[in-house]
Amino acid sequence: MALADKYYTIGVLGKSFGVIELMAHQAKWELRDLAKASGLPKGTLQRILLTLCELGFVSQDGKGGAYSLTLKFFKLGQRIASNNSLVEKARPACRQLMEKVNEAGFLADPAAGLHHRVFLPHLSLGVGQGLLRFSGRERTAEIPQ
Repeated sequence: MALADKYYTIGVLGKSFGVIELMAHQAKWELRDLAKASGLPKGTLQRILLTLCELGFVSQDGKGGAYSLTLKFFKLGQRIASNNSLVEKARPACRQLMEKVNEAGFLADPAAGLHHRVFLPHLSLGVGQGLLRFSGRERTAEIPQ
């Protein structure tokens, strides 16, 4: 069943996100090229693009110029990433894998700080020893033994 066929969806919203995803494949789009690639009528596509321009998600190079996505998506992505820990989401799968293979494991995000990422004795693994060695003396005190 296509998205537009579901009674609880908003068709234009689905079309808008489809346009955004398509636009992410190249830096600039002429209206006719984007209409051809998206399969949307130019009028519908232009209204979607004008709305996205008003909201700051798309910019246009002068009147009649090419359209491009703005860095507002990047800022939004940064906020989403800062509110979601990839390591915390991966931890249950890593624990399952560790139990299944009966081997030690190490899950770390050095940029975010080692002490929040350890789920097994980290010094028993080469990667843990390497990260500890190159983390600097001030970070060593933060790492649980």
